[in-house]
Amino acid sequence: MGAGNSSQEEDVKIIEAEPVIVPAAGNDYVDSAQSLLYGSHTSVIPGMGDSNTTTTDLTESSYSAWNNLLTQATFSSTPPGWSAYDILYSSGDFQNDPESYGGSMTCPDIDTSAYTQVRFILNIGVTSMPHKVFTVRIWFYNDQGTWDLMGIVPDREQSDITYSSSDSKYLHSNFKVKVDYASEYWAGAFTADNWRVDGYQGVGHRFEAVYKFTGVDWNTYAKEELVVNFAISSSPEDLTFKFEAGDTTPDHTIQSSVHSDFTVDIHSYLTGSECYVSISDVYRNGDSDQDTWRIQEMYIRLTDTAPVNDQTPSCSNLDDGNMLYARNRYYEISTSHQDGDGASHIESVELSCLNDARTITYWTLKYEAGVGFTESSDPNNYVTLDGSGSESTTSGVNLDLVFHLMIDWNHPIASGIDLRCVVTDDESASASNYYETGWDIESRLDIPSFSLDDGAGTDDRGNTNGQIVASGTVKYLGGTVHPPTTEVDVYVICTEVASSPWETTNYESTGGSFSVNVQADDEVGLDTYTVKAVAEGTGAGGASLLFSSVTDTYIADEIVCWDLHSPQFIVDSQATGFMVAALEYAYDSTYVTNGSYLLGDRQLTYHGTNSWQASNAPGTAVHIVYDSIVLSAANTHGISVINMNGHSLDMYWEELVCYIDGPDSPTVNIGENATGIHMWAEYSFYSLHGHRYYDGTLHLNNTNFSYDTIGTRGYMVASADGDDSWSVSTIASTQSTSCTWVYPDPPPSWNTVPEDQLAEWGFHFNYSLDASVPSGVSLWWLNDTVHFLISQSGVVENATILDRTVYGLQVWVNDTYGRSITAEFSVTVQETTGPSWEEIPVDQYSEFAQPFQYALVANAMMGLDCWWLNDTTWLTIDQFGVVTNATFLPVGTYPVEVSVNDTWGRVLTGVFSVIVQDTTGPTFTDVPTTLTVEFGGALDANLSAWDISGVSHWTINDTANFAILSTGQFFNLTIAGPGTYGILVTVYDVYMNTRSTTFTVIVLPAEGPEWVEEPVDQVVELGHTFTIDLDAVDFSGIGSWALDGPEYFTIDQNGTVEASGSVPVGSYTLVVSVTDSLGNVATATFVVTVVDTTAPVWVTTPADVNLTYGEVIGIQLSATDLSGIAQWTVISLTDFEINGSGYVTYNGVLAPGVYILNVTAIDPYGNAVSAVFTIEVAEAQGVLGLPPSLLVTIVLGTVGIVVLLVLGRNTILSKIRGGSGHMLKTAVVRLVLSEGGV
Repeated sequence: MGAGNSSQEEDVKIIEAEPVIVPAAGNDYVDSAQSLLYGSHTSVIPGMGDSNTTTTDLTESSYSAWNNLLTQATFSSTPPGWSAYDILYSSGDFQNDPESYGGSMTCPDIDTSAYTQVRFILNIGVTSMPHKVFTVRIWFYNDQGTWDLMGIVPDREQSDITYSSSDSKYLHSNFKVKVDYASEYWAGAFTADNWRVDGYQGVGHRFEAVYKFTGVDWNTYAKEELVVNFAISSSPEDLTFKFEAGDTTPDHTIQSSVHSDFTVDIHSYLTGSECYVSISDVYRNGDSDQDTWRIQEMYIRLTDTAPVNDQTPSCSNLDDGNMLYARNRYYEISTSHQDGDGASHIESVELSCLNDARTITYWTLKYEAGVGFTESSDPNNYVTLDGSGSESTTSGVNLDLVFHLMIDWNHPIASGIDLRCVVTDDESASASNYYETGWDIESRLDIPSFSLDDGAGTDDRGNTNGQIVASGTVKYLGGTVHPPTTEVDVYVICTEVASSPWETTNYESTGGSFSVNVQADDEVGLDTYTVKAVAEGTGAGGASLLFSSVTDTYIADEIVCWDLHSPQFIVDSQATGFMVAALEYAYDSTYVTNGSYLLGDRQLTYHGTNSWQASNAPGTAVHIVYDSIVLSAANTHGISVINMNGHSLDMYWEELVCYIDGPDSPTVNIGENATGIHMWAEYSFYSLHGHRYYDGTLHLNNTNFSYDTIGTRGYMVASADGDDSWSVSTIASTQSTSCTWVYPDPPPSWNTVPEDQLAEWGFHFNYSLDASVPSGVSLWWLNDTVHFLISQSGVVENATILDRTVYGLQVWVNDTYGRSITAEFSVTVQETTGPSWEEIPVDQYSEFAQPFQYALVANAMMGLDCWWLNDTTWLTIDQFGVVTNATFLPVGTYPVEVSVNDTWGRVLTGVFSVIVQDTTGPTFTDVPTTLTVEFGGALDANLSAWDISGVSHWTINDTANFAILSTGQFFNLTIAGPGTYGILVTVYDVYMNTRSTTFTVIVLPAEGPEWVEEPVDQVVELGHTFTIDLDAVDFSGIGSWALDGPEYFTIDQNGTVEASGSVPVGSYTLVVSVTDSLGNVATATFVVTVVDTTAPVWVTTPADVNLTYGEVIGIQLSATDLSGIAQWTVISLTDFEINGSGYVTYNGVLAPGVYILNVTAIDPYGNAVSAVFTIEVAEAQGVLGLPPSLLVTIVLGTVGIVVLLVLGRNTILSKIRGGSGHMLKTAVVRLVLSEGGV
């Protein structure tokens, strides 16, 4: 849909009723379509003809849309931002300088990047002189920063010429256009203005048509009007209507920017019986949508006497001054109408309600004579008409009506509604008037006050599951009126509470107040209570009548005991115990700081920082459990529910139960200490709190534990210091014990009487004596302290090496009381032992191919002499008893008998076996970590391992897809699907020792080769060699290359693309295919563009030519170019000519003098080479002794130079050019020659 001016209030969709067209007696309808310039139309007749039911559809058509980017209509001088060289200005045009060899005009940069095509239009005229060189060219600036020639302007009368291109190189941010010229002296002229650059913007849509009326009875009726009625579904894009009598291209705009019904006076323009109406759309450029308008009727209405609406409608019972409230009352709207022929001629009156912009018709009520009052159009049931209560009064020419209507709840909100009265008489004459009423329709309610109150503490916070009173007032939004009780129900809703919703039963419309008891949530939290007003009987789920949601929040809360502890839950029975509670509100974890609370029967007092404290001093041993806190005086929020949160506190007022045990012996020798007396204390309630033992200081009644006299002494706990963890010092009870001191008994005695001993020479001697000494050993001693020692435990040892002889010994032992015993015995030292094994030989195991070594250890008192083996074929032994292999030991068992003797010849023999075995698995020497193969490809890999015993065979875990030979060759049995396969491979030696490892086989999906670097477009200069190396990779290997393209190009099997021979200028598309060994193919397409940017080359550079007057001029120029020479040009002050082959001629005889020629060879692609040479024509004889011709240059300071060509005594006009080489002006210089010179 194109742009339009449709609007709609409150997002309400209004469905307008189809108009019923009642033609007047003088109505004239469209007879035919005069012209259709853009778009299409259907059913012009009868749609715009005499038909009430058929519509005419007007539909836009698409057209090319250009957007102007630059316009310079006139040129009085060089415009700002433009650049010009040797350009003149006259009468708003820019022109060439006839005395200049060339110049140009260039516009500023233009951004064309947003367009798909660019167009240049210039109003230009060109005239060139015969046999003269004069060229005007048009250039576009490309995105590479160079100019492209778009064309040469031919000779033409001044008119528009257009050059356009959709080439992307001209669609960039600094595009511009240049117009230049190249000229011989006074060779031609051009004049140009109205420089325009356009960008193609795409496609727009437009409609334009003219419709014809014939036989109109004009100038007969008092009222002449054009009536246009649109169908409901017509497009909202605006249209423009123009009207003219007798002219097929109407000029008078009678209605602009309209897309809805209208009636317009055309009396000033209806000047004949044949007239025309033009219809055209307003929005075109950028209109991307194709719109359709539906015309219900278009006719010229001609009427004489017509009924009129003679008063502004009024309402006698508005609320709040100017309000019509929904379902509040029946409003009485009065209208007045006249008909000059009498009120009885009025057939009907329609009263319509519209929005202030008159773009929406809400409803239409109708009065019909003889029928009464009805709802003519109210498809959405916005109003209820009381037809029987509505009134009509007729008096003479006057008809007064009172419409009784009630606004319904679904009526759209409307401010400043307009009323439209249409009165129609029995001659089909009618009058239609709109009235600004200033009335507002309001169907929304407001609840300006809504609150929740639980009656205790703060209103918005209280106990969970408590009772709350919800109350408020209801009124119409923005007003003071309350809706009737019978028209509205009020509910309070809280989705978090199961008993919701709650309906108010006490709403009354006098003050609009309501209240209802609601329930708080049974869980802690902030809950939203929403009040909802609905139409009577629609229930809580009915549509809300409120302007906006009305809510209040209530916090269902409780007090939570977050902590209950005691700084010391065990105290002495005579001390005061303290209990500390932390109370917080559960909702927001704020501290409870006021109110009064009991912990059990103890009063809690607030000590700040969330600390409530209570104390107790019962004065006896007791255990009290504190597990409840109750409210005794209200807090700020009136919350009485206290959640202990699982907290409970056990308090213990403790006393000590003291125990004593020991001593170790009830009798103690005098002078000795009593030992083993232990005392301890236990807490009375340890079985409850788990702390059993008192860890403080206890005091006995007696601290003396050693007496020198016999007697019995008693001990008991007398007091406690209370320095334990709990400061408990009160003793509940205590035990006692006693100890008796006596003399010691019996004296020392031999348990075993010492006997004679034998000792081996060279060995250590040790003999333990056994005596009973009840009172304790005081001292052991013996008679021979040179050879022996005795310890205080009665052990006799040699103090030195004993000789082979007999030693007599006497020993004594006495107790601590000085009582002793003695005994005698002998020690005989002898030698009876040969060599012995320190470690008895045992069988030895040796790993195959490893060196063997076994160290034997034997001892002999007289020293070892020699070691030997029974068989030295495989093993040998050295003088230190070390057995080693004498040669390589094969796997097997080797029995060994080893012997050693001492220096006295006594022999020690041992037997063992050497068992050689192979327990080492093979070693991998070559196993891959990953094998990759493309789907369908063959996999073949050689695995290798080494073992000293030799490799026996190989195994793998996946034998369904793969196999391995005894040689280690691994290959696939099947074509495995793409994926990853884990392979466990195991190798065995001949003794079944194994070694395992893992590797991965990756089967890739079958894909074509992958480009290492995908081919890109190439540009090559004409005549240059073209070669490009392409490269692709593939797991299965590259199989072949192929090329699909022009015959100039070939590709080899290494992927090298070459051009064979000379390739003409142009673009060539090449499709390259590369195939892997499995037949998968990858292709790429690129373009090779052969360009010619090389200028032609002179075969022979043009050289100066000397002629004698009368000789005929004919010079053949020669240049070469790979693309050939397309054009030759020559620029000179004289009419030289050059043909297509470069042959320069002059039609006539050249007068003596010097002629400068600028010749150019141009190839087909605009590349050019130029050269300047002179032709000097000499006279047959000299003049005054001077050369036949003389070229004189006079330097005029910094102004310029004067070049004169002197032929004899004649003077030729010359040009004066400035220091920059630009022509300044033309002058006549006379050179006087004499015999003496110039």
